[in-house]
Amino acid sequence: MPRYIYGEDPASQNDFFGIVIHEMPTPTKEIPKPVPFLRDVYALNHTSFDKIIEFHTRVLFPKFPPSLMVFDYTNERTFTDLMESRFGKSRVTKINFSAGTSGTKKMLKDDGLSILKQEYKFPNPANIKDPAKAKLERELITQLKHEEMLLTPSGRESFDHPTGRHNDMGIAWELSIHGCIQLGLKIDLPGNHVGGQVNETSEINYAMGSF
Repeated sequence: MPRYIYGEDPASQNDFFGIVIHEMPTPTKEIPKPVPFLRDVYALNHTSFDKIIEFHTRVLFPKFPPSLMVFDYTNERTFTDLMESRFGKSRVTKINFSAGTSGTKKMLKDDGLSILKQEYKFPNPANIKDPAKAKLERELITQLKHEEMLLTPSGRESFDHPTGRHNDMGIAWELSIHGCIQLGLKIDLPGNHVGGQVNETSEINYAMGSF
């Protein structure tokens, strides 16, 4: 039975509500460690929590019953807590990027870059019949390519996106991949580094594929 893993970046005032869903196929004798594949991507307008939850229960869950939902718990926590209370702690993972917590954006980058080496493929937007979905797929790939690694004055690594751009779907993709790893996907860690910096663009180009 396939397992569906959600990555969710709840909307802030200036961003969309990003949702990325991967499917982890059932292992077989021939493929004991199958690579997950992207099933759907959403960028929802900022709206009420009730409407977002209804979208999950009426639209998403019938198509992709969630085995695990991984949320960015750093800034917006109320929605995640609501989802946990309604659907159970076993289905919800909270990632907090605040100082002093175990969750770090570098952890997500390493997870994402590592899975790209495991023959992971993004659906090719040119092969997606629905123009709206093709646009979302292109935007997801663009967001991942434009993530920036910066060094703080103290020498710590910090990740951000260029001014004027969004990163909601990119974060959601990384959270979903992190959930796949939590559910037992075996990958090589850490991610690929070139000259001490994350080589994201080359890895994402490598992973461009088609259905």
